Amino acid sequence: QLGHICANLHEDLLSRIHTNEWKEAGARLRMKQQQYQESFRILESLKKSGKDTQEVQEMTNLCAILKKENEAMANERNQVEIPLPWYLRRALESFLMALEAAGTRTDDLSGHLYRMVSLWFSSHEGGRMEDITNEMMIGGLRKIASFRFVPLTNQLFSRVENAEPGSKQKFQVALQDLIFKMCNDHPYHCLVPLMALANGKIVGSDAEASTYLENTGRSKVDVAKAILGKLKKDGLEYVGDLI
Repeated sequence: QLGHICANLHEDLLSRIHTNEWKEAGARLRMKQQQYQESFRILESLKKSGKDTQEVQEMTNLCAILKKENEAMANERNQVEIPLPWYLRRALESFLMALEAAGTRTDDLSGHLYRMVSLWFSSHEGGRMEDITNEMMIGGLRKIASFRFVPLTNQLFSRVENAEPGSKQKFQVALQDLIFKMCNDHPYHCLVPLMALANGKIVGSDAEASTYLENTGRSKVDVAKAILGKLKKDGLEYVGDLI
């Protein structure tokens, strides 16, 4: 249950951050910070020029007020934004540990698995914890029985693509390792959709193949072929014979 609790907290904070009110408050904070910087610059200029002390005092008071307001607004935002990646990591860690501990028992853990994959995918879509999250998933997914992912075959396969070095590459390493494991352990369930994806360039007529590639992407086709090649080379012998 810890995974779901942390996931709920993460999603609650994330939904707040995505509201227009939150974005408008961020814009106001940036404006206030600019006002403070400009006021501080004027204050320093007044001090250097030896201007009237009353004017200096008034500008000093203004800077103090702006600084206090900025700190209060920044602290309010930090109370929401700083815990966000912490809740995400704790949720994923909890799901990974629970699913690993379950081993090959036949308990229905699909709800926990789906929640974990959903969180992982959402963190891949621009989250601040991408690197740490993907490194955690690379190691964690290898310890979970692969049959639990079979119902998500289409959703997982739809995410494969080539990626440049960086966070997206780490996401693809974790994902493609999982797909290899699924196909090697459960070829009769997983090989057909992978082979269909790999054969995208020879679907029907040239026009149909072109349309397929346009909708699917050449990158996905190339990655699917690479995974099939790895299965032939490093997979179980009978799996290689099926390809």
